[in-house]
Amino acid sequence: MKMKWLLTCLALCAFQVLFAQIKIGDNPQTLDPGSVLELESSNRALVITRLSTAEMNALSPLPGAIVYNLDEECIHYYNGSEWINLCSASALELTNFPIVNADTTIALTRTGDQINVEVGTITGLNIVDQSLTRDDYGPSSVNGQAHIQLNSTPPNRIIPSIIPNQILKTNTAADEVIWADPDVIAMGKVNASVPIRVRGANVLPVADGLYNVVLDNPRPNQDYIIQLTVFGDYRIQVANQLNDSFLVSIVNLGVGTPDTIWYFTVLDF
Repeated sequence: MKMKWLLTCLALCAFQVLFAQIKIGDNPQTLDPGSVLELESSNRALVITRLSTAEMNALSPLPGAIVYNLDEECIHYYNGSEWINLCSASALELTNFPIVNADTTIALTRTGDQINVEVGTITGLNIVDQSLTRDDYGPSSVNGQAHIQLNSTPPNRIIPSIIPNQILKTNTAADEVIWADPDVIAMGKVNASVPIRVRGANVLPVADGLYNVVLDNPRPNQDYIIQLTVFGDYRIQVANQLNDSFLVSIVNLGVGTPDTIWYFTVLDF
C-alpha cells in the first residue's frame, strides 16, 4: 500500500515537472530555466493560428493573444479592446504642412517605398535674432551673384550706425564689414566762388550761381559721393559730375543773386 502511494506521488511530481516547462524540437534536454515553452529547430518554423478578419473579430481573447490574419497577411495582437496590425501599428505619416513655422521648411519627395526629406525654403522668420555670427558662415558662402536676392535685405534689416554720415566698409583684415567714417577726398566752405576754407580742390566760377569744383586728385571713375549744403532760401544741386570735377548749381528761390555761402564734401564710395 505504501509502495502504491509512493508511486502515485512520484507520478504527480513528474507530471507537474513535465507541464511546468516544455521544449519542442532540437536539443530537448537543454531548456532555459526562464522558458515556459521553448522551440528550437534549424529547418522548421512556428505557425500560429491563421484566421480571416471575420474569424479574428469574432474572438474575445485575453490581452496579448496573437493570430495571423489571412486577409491582411500580417500578424495581429489583441490589446484588450481591439486587434492591432503589427504591419501598420508603427507606421508614421510624414507631412510638410507647417504647424510651428509660418512657412513650409522641408520638401518631401516619394520614390517608390522611400521618402526623401530635404530642407525647403528658410525665411527670416525661421532664424532666431542674433543666432548667427560670422563664425557660422564658411568662406565665400554668401555672394551677391547666387545667394543674395534683390531687395532681400531692406534698410531696416541693417543696424544703423550711432554716428551720422558713416558708411559700411571692410576692416583692415578684410574679414568683417563695419561702420566707419568715409574717406574724405575734398571739402570746403565757399562764399559764392570765393573759398573761405577749401581742402583737396579748387573752386572756379562759371556764371552766377554756377561753380566748377576741380579735384586735386582725380578719381578713377565717377563713383564718388558729393554732399552739398546751403542755408536760407536757396536750392543747391550737382549739375554735372566728371572724374576730376563736378559742377555746382545754386538757385535763389527768393529775390536777389544766387551768391551765398555753401559747403561741399567729396567722399570715396
